[in-house]
Amino acid sequence: MSDLSKLNRIRRRVSLALLAMALAAPVSVFAQNANQAVGPGTILDNLRSAGNAAKYNVDSSKEGIPAYVDLVGQVLNAFFAVVGIILIVLVIHAGYLWMTARGNEEQVTKAKDQIRQAIVGFIILMGAYAITYFVLTALNGFSANVSFAPMSHLAWG
Repeated sequence: MSDLSKLNRIRRRVSLALLAMALAAPVSVFAQNANQAVGPGTILDNLRSAGNAAKYNVDSSKEGIPAYVDLVGQVLNAFFAVVGIILIVLVIHAGYLWMTARGNEEQVTKAKDQIRQAIVGFIILMGAYAITYFVLTALNGFSANVSFAPMSHLAWG
C-alpha cells in the first residue's frame, strides 16, 4: 500500500471522527432552561437576586424608553454582529491563503494585507459601536436601560 493511500485513509478517519464529535457535541450539553425552577425560584429569579445583592440595576422593564431607541438598538446589534462575522471570515480566509502560499510571496503579502485590513475594520467597528452607544444613551438620558448588547433585557448597571 502506498504512502498516499495510507495518508488518504488516515485523513478520512480523522474527518469522520471530527464529524462525529461535531454531531455529538450538542447532545453532551445539558443546559437548563432559564425559566426552569432551581431551588426557591427560577434561574432568572436567582440571577436577579444576586444582581440586587451586588447593587446592580436588574430592572428588566423597558418603561420610559421610546420604541425607536429599542428598534435602532436591535438593528444596530444585528448589523454589528453580521459585520463582526464577516471580519472573522476574512481573517480565516487570509490565514488559509497564507498557509497555502507555499513560498509565493505575492500570496503571503495579500494574506497579510487582508489580515491587517480586517483588524482595522474591527477597530472601526468597535469605535462605531462605542459612539452609537454613547449617542443613544446621551440623547435619551437612560444610562441603565438603553443598551443594545446581546443581553440587554437584563439591563445590568
